[in-house]
Amino acid sequence: MLACLVPGPLWADADAREMGTYRQNMKYDLARGLKNIMTFPGEILVSFQKYHERSGPPVVRQMVGILDGTVRSVQRLASGAYDLGVAAWWPGYQEGFPVKPETLFELL
Repeated sequence: MLACLVPGPLWADADAREMGTYRQNMKYDLARGLKNIMTFPGEILVSFQKYHERSGPPVVRQMVGILDGTVRSVQRLASGAYDLGVAAWWPGYQEGFPVKPETLFELL
């Protein structure tokens, strides 16, 4: 009978550790999702500037920069929506979409 009581507190500690990690991940995912949703339009400006500094015909560079920025902004918006809608609430899905960098402006 005593052997049955000993594992109980050990399992309780493991559950408490997992719950603490889940809450930390949830807070992190919510913050990351909000940052990504708030900054997704900035991807167009950042990509436009990145292509503007390269060599080549100006019109082509600017069009490619706007197109690349638009694609990146959609990815960032989708990543933020996924973090807020799914990743923060369901254990096991808290990695989010792989958008690089994880947030556009790390200081926000």
